[in-house]
Amino acid sequence: MRYRAEHQPDQVGYRFLSFSGTGQPEESLLTWSRLDAWARAVAVTLRAEGTPGDRVLMLCPPGLDYVAYFFGCLYGGFVPVPAYPPGTAKHVGRVQAIALNSGARIVLTDESSGLADTAPAIGDGTAGDGLVSPLSRARWLPADDRVLDGREDDWSAPPLTGEDTAFLQYTSGSTATPKGVIVTHRNLIANARAAQEAFGLTVESQSVSWLPPYHDMGLIGGIICPLHTGYTVTLMAPVSFVREPAVWLEAISRYRGTVSPAPNFAYRMCVERVTDEVKDRLDLSSWVSALNGAEPVQPEVLDRFAAAFERCGFRRTSFYPCYGLAESTLLVSGARPQGDPLVRHVSKPELEQGRIRPPHDLNSVQSLASSGEVASDTEVAIVARERGEVLPPGEVGEIWVRGESVAAGYFEAPEATAETFGLRLANGEGPYLRTGDLGVLMDGELFVTGRATDLMIFRGRNVYPQDVEATCTDSDPSLGAVRAAAFTVEADGEDVLVVVQELPRGRVSAELASGLTTTIRRRISEVHQLQVHDVVLVPARKIPTTSSGKVQRRACKAQYLEGSLPVVRPAAARPAPAAAVQEAAAIPAPTPNPAATPAPVGQPADGRATAAARTRTAAEIEDRLRGLIAAGARLDLHEVAADEPFTSYGIDSIQAVSLAGTLSEWLGHHVPDTLVWEHPTPAAAARALAEELRAANALLSPDQDPAQDLAQDPARTAPTVRGGAEDAIAVIGVGCRFPGGVTGADGFWDFLARGGSGITAIPEDRWDVEEFFDEEAGAPGRMYVRHGGFVDGVRGFDAGLFGIPPREAMGIDPQHRLVLEVAWEALEHAGVAPDSLRGSRTGVFVGMG
Repeated sequence: MRYRAEHQPDQVGYRFLSFSGTGQPEESLLTWSRLDAWARAVAVTLRAEGTPGDRVLMLCPPGLDYVAYFFGCLYGGFVPVPAYPPGTAKHVGRVQAIALNSGARIVLTDESSGLADTAPAIGDGTAGDGLVSPLSRARWLPADDRVLDGREDDWSAPPLTGEDTAFLQYTSGSTATPKGVIVTHRNLIANARAAQEAFGLTVESQSVSWLPPYHDMGLIGGIICPLHTGYTVTLMAPVSFVREPAVWLEAISRYRGTVSPAPNFAYRMCVERVTDEVKDRLDLSSWVSALNGAEPVQPEVLDRFAAAFERCGFRRTSFYPCYGLAESTLLVSGARPQGDPLVRHVSKPELEQGRIRPPHDLNSVQSLASSGEVASDTEVAIVARERGEVLPPGEVGEIWVRGESVAAGYFEAPEATAETFGLRLANGEGPYLRTGDLGVLMDGELFVTGRATDLMIFRGRNVYPQDVEATCTDSDPSLGAVRAAAFTVEADGEDVLVVVQELPRGRVSAELASGLTTTIRRRISEVHQLQVHDVVLVPARKIPTTSSGKVQRRACKAQYLEGSLPVVRPAAARPAPAAAVQEAAAIPAPTPNPAATPAPVGQPADGRATAAARTRTAAEIEDRLRGLIAAGARLDLHEVAADEPFTSYGIDSIQAVSLAGTLSEWLGHHVPDTLVWEHPTPAAAARALAEELRAANALLSPDQDPAQDLAQDPARTAPTVRGGAEDAIAVIGVGCRFPGGVTGADGFWDFLARGGSGITAIPEDRWDVEEFFDEEAGAPGRMYVRHGGFVDGVRGFDAGLFGIPPREAMGIDPQHRLVLEVAWEALEHAGVAPDSLRGSRTGVFVGMG
């Protein structure tokens, strides 16, 4: 970067696009010289707060701040730890686990996110095994450009070598055992050089990336590689793409992008959601390197995307399927000669036996997409996993890798490092990195065929089946003594999740079985943000196990595919997505109005679009929502109930944002990304959207009679007030918690009346005062007080009252538990049964300090 700042000071290195929902995206630019100055200022700031070598947890959202602060850590000799900014209690648990493992001393946040204000809540309590979360004593700093105040001139270069740690890349997987991959500066240089050679990158290249910067593909491919080669990259937030995939392609068209990476599912989303109107204004002829990685590459997706966007100038020869993993920094293979990506058609039965043979007939064909030639300075061996012997070409084995890009190991995990990075062949040659992936080398190119382990991959996320199985058995008390098996199968060209669940012994009614199926789907959606393709119920002790009682997932999967599982209640038929889409499309809609076409993506909806939207009633919106859910969950339309929570159908975060974007286009009205979380059922969401449309209509037509709106939507009723305003009665219930043992309104009054004080010495069960005390105010990572206000009973929580499994209750933030308890008590105090409010027009307002 110092070289870029000196020789190309005014060249734009990074461009960031922000989408507000109306008009053209807002564009922010960062030149190499400004980035260099910003990084130097960050380095000086960090050195005032910590010691070079300290880990810095990065909880910033995507943006130019993120880029500057990541490189600022390197300029100061600090070790950045990219992590997903926590948005839910589940994400908080993962962040706490990463912070505990890395020992982060500094946390970087975006000031506008409010995370810094909630630092005590995020860092409160324990991070597992009774250990205090380091977030509670870390130094929290906002990431912004106000550090550019002249302090950058005080910077001095850190004494780094190629073997020093550049950053820790935590693999996406089980939050219970996060593993931080140690990526050195030598690893980064080697992998960036390999990518430059593999994809023909030059200073004239133009890149576009929406990939998250806390993921290896987004950070290295989207941020570090452009710096290494010296070309400009246009960045945007992942949520912008998920909400409307067209913005990615529009950016490539607008900025003449030549290289852009994405996982397999992104190309599928573009095929399914980019309209012909958008295609008419796209020019993708400049896109010569369409990288496809981060999950298994499906040949049919390449075919469908190439066919769909051929009219836009996209060429199938632009596809570069590639393979990599965080343990090898990023890229392992991807280079290829000119021409279409190689696709081999092989015998599926032979492939299942580990052999590549020509297919015998059309029914036995399996298509494999090449992941390209092995990158420079990298060696790949296809190894017989148990024997450690290199297999000949055409034989399937585990992919082992060695070279300068292979990372140094896992942070402070010597046993895991030895098991993954210290493998040797039977002849003693090595060490090699064991990837856990199966593959075969043919004609000098690598073909990835599957997983050697049970690890599942969904949209680039690594998910451990044992975590999903634990969620299944914890979802209902009756399942605590039986087993579950989770695995993936291929459906419509993508890997989907299947769960086989044993039922408790004894007679099980059809109603109970149906309820368990719904409960399992809902819990997996809530805990893992995954959609379940199929839930199969079998009698107790019918899931195959080893002699020691371990679940044999592959044997269970084979029985599922053969149809030989002893199913208790046959799973509902799941039509292909196309069938569900057609059924959803058959929903009656208002008479089309040619003048009321929704505005193009990135442009404001005009008055005509809004006028058309006012004809959408709650009933119509509800039907459209159910159709979209059915299409995404592969269900028949009649299987989607309007009053069932969205989580019952496995709506994950990507699908939720995508659904909001689709509705926005259909309505010609902005639908927030948080729709499915703010309104838990399709019926509630439809009512809320109908209200918004009526309000928008009122602004356009202030003279319209409100009764007209009621006539258009019979499902809506006007609120009723009993008696006049002078006769109205408000029943007030109060629930509260305060330091000093206060647990209710009466207790609070007594406490005030006697002049009580809630300030006490710090209780021993919270933390050891002596470990953190320092008389000097403001000492980093220390505190200079011995007293405070503490709410009693934060560890006591009746999880069963709220229907929360004990395992999940352990991970809920104490403040969240208090909110639940206090809200319940306030309703009881008012004489209101909480269940009586379900589905009613009731607002809930919470305040805390």
